[in-house]
Amino acid sequence: MTTRLPLLASDGEAFWFSQTPGLLQGLHQIDRQVDASVVAPEAVDTRSTR
Repeated sequence: MTTRLPLLASDGEAFWFSQTPGLLQGLHQIDRQVDASVVAPEAVDTRSTR
């Protein structure tokens, strides 16, 4: 699947990217494995420091 972005290069050509099933599966696996181990430092975890 190719997706055009609403950005143009200096030569007028549009930027684009592709998402393949393998890429999406890999990202999903990374997301599932890292989900529980990523913790925000306390400095950004409180309402007063957001």
